[in-house]
Parts: sequence; structure tokens; C-alpha cells
Amino acid sequence: MPWLPPLVHHSNVYVLPLRDGTENQLCRVVLGGDLDGDAMQRSALLANALRADAAFALWSIIQIQRRQSDAPHTIEQLADALEGVLAELLEPCEVPDKLAEPAEVVKLYRHSLAVSQEAARSCTLPADQAAAELLGLLHNGADWLAMAAQSSAQASTSTEHTAALLPAWLDEQLSAISSNSVTAPIPLAVRLAIDAYQGDQLPEPPAVEPVSPRATFLPQFIARIEKLRTLETRFDEVLEAEKIASLQQFAYGLSHEINNPLANIATRSQTLLSDEPHPERRRKLNTINRQAFRAHEMIADAMLFAKPPPLEKRPVNIAELIAGVVNELHEEADEQDTGLDFDIPAELTLNADPNHLSVAIRAVCVNSLQALSSGGSVTLTARSIARSSADESESDLVQIAIQDTGPGIPAEVRRHLFDPYYSGREAGRGLGLGLSKCWRIVELHGGQMEVTSSEGVGTTFTINLPAMP
Repeated sequence: MPWLPPLVHHSNVYVLPLRDGTENQLCRVVLGGDLDGDAMQRSALLANALRADAAFALWSIIQIQRRQSDAPHTIEQLADALEGVLAELLEPCEVPDKLAEPAEVVKLYRHSLAVSQEAARSCTLPADQAAAELLGLLHNGADWLAMAAQSSAQASTSTEHTAALLPAWLDEQLSAISSNSVTAPIPLAVRLAIDAYQGDQLPEPPAVEPVSPRATFLPQFIARIEKLRTLETRFDEVLEAEKIASLQQFAYGLSHEINNPLANIATRSQTLLSDEPHPERRRKLNTINRQAFRAHEMIADAMLFAKPPPLEKRPVNIAELIAGVVNELHEEADEQDTGLDFDIPAELTLNADPNHLSVAIRAVCVNSLQALSSGGSVTLTARSIARSSADESESDLVQIAIQDTGPGIPAEVRRHLFDPYYSGREAGRGLGLGLSKCWRIVELHGGQMEVTSSEGVGTTFTINLPAMP
């Protein structure tokens, strides 16, 4: 006999049984398959399972009343409330220490269902029928909880179980049913149904449609597991792709909204500057103009990330390209007494856009120089890497490495390295649009970037690009 997850109230534990047929129906609801996207059909299937399983109905209404203030009063309402949270509620549980006797369980099942059906039949209004159906199903809730109690102390009085676990409205209705002066139509219908089934001559519980888990659910189950396995293995990749897509959209919108005001600010400051004789005011206008252009350059960098221009590829000599970048940065490196060197084979070439590739390599070098602040060294190397297999579809690679002896990058900063506008300067490394531009350019070339770093030792950025065909 399967068991529902335990109901815990303070130190008390109650474990209710679950009918085999109900378990199959719940598998179908949770796994989806033919029910995916059809909430009404899932709720209808849940309602049928609740009608045929009083213990499951009792367990469900206790769980739902813990999650929401408006407790359901009919089986359909209870099924709708369960539909979205069933998989969350049905957590695996251990077999209880104290098992109910099968005969006792069957008797409770049969009495619950008989009273439910009779109470619904005796009402004339549809709304009353629906309410009486659920109330009749749960009329012996205290007996179910007493049977489900995991210690003799818990099973001492049924009143304690009712007051502790059942919703207030249900406890009030059950009290009305037991009253000698019950007059309300729904409790009265349930009371009359109980009186009609006082002996052991109870109808058989309705059959739950037998469903073979192997025949019906196995393909769906396998598909779900494969989907989860794929998500686990590719989670970082999928997350990165979605994050970059949202950043691209943001940058593209940013350029449209801010460029026009910046152009207006720059134009007006230049106009005022042209005939301004006062030195201090000229200095302030110059500052306004410079900052407007600086912001414009940031927008241009963002646009390069969001919507880069087409690459103009041609054969590029890597040694010559990196020599040009190093020459541009030598003055900055000398000012902070940082060594800036390269060691590149003269014959190494690849098919690339030289302008874009220079921007990418320069961005990484500037980042390394900012990380060092003073002293240390930045070294650029490159080499050719042959394909690792006989697969003709794989091309050789050119690997460019930029290694610095800086403070390294903390792990919490490393995962944001290529996010636009993220800055880790407070952690000792200048980050922002530079590295995001580099990542974007390498991606457009069909390459990849890797980062290895140890705090206090240094960082190496590795750029892998397809070699010349």
C-alpha cells in the first residue's frame, strides 16, 4: 500500500494511505504528457481521484489550508487548488513505523464514499450537492487522523486531531453534523447519510481506472528525465546565452534613447565654448563636452556589443597585429613601470578582421595594466594548435594568451567578467565594457575565450581562434 507524505503538526506525525489507482492518476497529472497545457483536464482528473480516495482528499485539504487562506469547499475547488502545487507537495517519504490494518482502511474508505454519494444525492441544488459531496467524504476525518497517528498518545482523542489539523470551516461543519439539533441543509444531508449507513453493509468503493505505469507513463517519464539531464548539463550555457541576449537588447535600446540628448549637450557646449572668454567657464564647458563624448563612446561600445558591424576578414599576421597593439600601450605601461612584452612566431597568420581583433586584444591588455596598477609584467604569446582528431570539419586553432602578474580575479567576480558595465575595480581589476567587447569580437570570429586566475598570482586570458584554412 503506498503512503502519502506525512502531515506534521508540532511533534505529531500523521501518515495517510493512498489507493493504488489514485497513485496512477497522480502520476499522469504530474508527468503531464497528453495533459501538458490542459489545466482543466488535469483538474478534472484530480477531482475524480479525490472522489475515489477519501484519505487523499483529507490530506489535500489539510495541505491546501496551510498554503492559502480561502479554503476550498467543493471537490472541484480542491482539485483546482492542488493542480499547480501537487508535484511540490508529493515529496518522497519513508514507510511509516505504525501501519494501519488494511481492513480498517477499507472500512473507512467505503463509509466515506457511501456517505459522500448519499449526501450529494439528497440535495437538490447543484451548489449544495457539490458542498455535501466533499463534506460527506470528509465526515470521518477525525477517524482517519486517529488511524494515521504514529503514536498511541496522538491517537488519544479524535477531537484533538480535528481541531489541530482541519480547516476551521470544516471543523465547524463536522461539529454541526454531530449536533442533535442540526438544521442547516448540507450538514443535515450528511447526518442523514451517516444514519443510513450505520452498519457494516456498505457499498463497494468506486473502481479507479487501472492504468499501467509502464505502458502509459514510461515514455513520458523517460522524456522528462532526459530533459532534466540536459538542463543540468547545459544550464550554465543556456543561462549565459539568455543573459547575453537580454544585455544585447538593453544596449541596443540604450543607444537609441541616450545618443540624441548627448549630441545636443555636446553641440551646445561647443557653441558656448566658441565665444566664451572667461578661463574658468571655458574649463567647465570643456569638461561638459569631454564627458558627453565619453558617454557617447560608451554607447558606441555598447552598440558594438549589441549590434556589431559585419566583419571584414582577411589574412592577418598575428605578430604584426600584436606588435601594433603593444606599441600603442607602451607609454602607458612605462608610466606605471610595468613590463609589456610579446613572443609571437613571425609566420603565424589567421583569417580575421584586423581592426576588430586589435580592439579585442587591446581591451584585455588594458584590463591587465589596470589590474597591476604599478610594476609587474604583461606578456602576450601565440601559438598554432593542430586539430585533435582526423575529423576534417575541425580546423586548426591559433591560441593567443595574455598573461599578467596581477592580483588575480576573485571567483565571485570571474562569472561576471564579460558582462557589460560590470566593474570589479574594487576587487583590484578594471572591468567594464572592455572585456565584453573582447568576448563579443572573439565570438563573432567563431572563437572562444577562457580565463584562468589565482588570487595573488595572476591571470591569463586565452583567445582561441580558427586558423587559416
